[in-house]
Parts: sequence; C-alpha cells; structure tokens
Amino acid sequence: MPAVTATIIAAIAFLVVEDQILRLAMLGVAVADFLVTPQILKRAARSA
Repeated sequence: MPAVTATIIAAIAFLVVEDQILRLAMLGVAVADFLVTPQILKRAARSA
C-alpha cells in the first residue's frame, strides 16, 4: 500500500505541480512514506 500512495504523490508532483521546490518536497514525502510506513505498521502489529 505505501507504494501506491507514494506513486500517487509522485505522479501529482510531476504532472500538476510547477514549482520546483514544492515538487521536491512532495517527492521527499513520497520517499518517506514509502520507507517509513511499513516500519510503523510492523511496530503496530507487534504491539497489538
């Protein structure tokens, strides 16, 4: 699931956003979502 949301964010960044700084920020959020979300879900599953 994180890959889907990261892909959506990246697609919006490249197809809609014209501001370079905002585009880079959105790509940073997409990478963070892709890398961090699975780790958070693993911790939540362990503690549940």
